[in-house]
Amino acid sequence: MDKNCCVDKNLIDIITILVYHCGMKTKLIVGLTGGIASGKTMVGELLKELGAKVIDSDSVARQFLSDRDIVQQLIVAFGIDIVDKHDNIITSKLRELAFASIASVQKINDIMWKPTLKAIEQQLQDAKGIVVVESALLFESGMDKMVDIVITISTLDDIRFKRVHDRDKTIQYLDIILSSQWTDELRESKANIVVHNNGSHDVLRQNITIIHQSLCSMLE
Repeated sequence: MDKNCCVDKNLIDIITILVYHCGMKTKLIVGLTGGIASGKTMVGELLKELGAKVIDSDSVARQFLSDRDIVQQLIVAFGIDIVDKHDNIITSKLRELAFASIASVQKINDIMWKPTLKAIEQQLQDAKGIVVVESALLFESGMDKMVDIVITISTLDDIRFKRVHDRDKTIQYLDIILSSQWTDELRESKANIVVHNNGSHDVLRQNITIIHQSLCSMLE
């Protein structure tokens, strides 16, 4: 099967498969996940363009960096150097310390996951239609239990490394990030829909449009 396209679920059969498992709904909660530089965020943006409501778990989590209780927990875990003289989090310093080791990544996750999950649950209560919860750690955090269907985005390692190298400052933390996330293979084994994002943006858009149409067909 073409590794630039969706795998493990024939697109022609997506509606039949998903309706069988989930039934018709007035609200369909879709988990969107994938490793670093998989194109997960791009897929979220495409789904938003197509009319879905997208909840970005990273954005939700960042809101808690100004919460006094969370800040104090982070100071206890990572030291006073992560805040400035006004007790505001210095994100670059927190990132440096949080990605120092697998244990440090787990520390920050233990602090941030609980309030983030609660906030996402609250947003989901009043949502309607197609609602996407986007998270690189969807399975690791337990967010998958909130959703009806999971889409995972996979990519080849050489493409992943090039994207990280080209785009941002996380390259120095790449090994730690990859070690703290599930592998593509493990996410694929748990997801309902798998998208291999190794081709062009146009190919990705075509596949996501087909998937979105299928998801909309499940709404009452």
